[in-house]
Amino acid sequence: MGPHDQPSRTTISSACLREWGTSSFEESFLVEMKERDHDLPLDEMCGGRGYRPLESWVEFEDLKFTKTTPLSVEGSFHVTFEGAMNGGCPDNPGKFNVSGPLFFQLNLRSGQVVFDTPQDYGDYGHESD
Repeated sequence: MGPHDQPSRTTISSACLREWGTSSFEESFLVEMKERDHDLPLDEMCGGRGYRPLESWVEFEDLKFTKTTPLSVEGSFHVTFEGAMNGGCPDNPGKFNVSGPLFFQLNLRSGQVVFDTPQDYGDYGHESD
């Protein structure tokens, strides 16, 4: 991340935030991440290989918490989607699957979610078609 880059962030709804600590929080949180997928660092998960086309599918699952305090939560969830890279023909970009964890910090007062920038796409499960 350069000196002027900021981490990706989004904010979950107050309805989702009120579900914190209940059995329905995981589903609500992942649904909200899917609705806000344009705010997530999915292009960064592609590394230098390409980007995530806006029309491609994306799946979120396996929400885990690694650290919880009264004011914040740290954790991750698994993301899988189809990435693309422009080849010789703009109408036919090369496609590859991306699958890996996305780490975040959630502020339990404001609902702001800040994502860690993926450091190396080699950490993610790229599979060429």
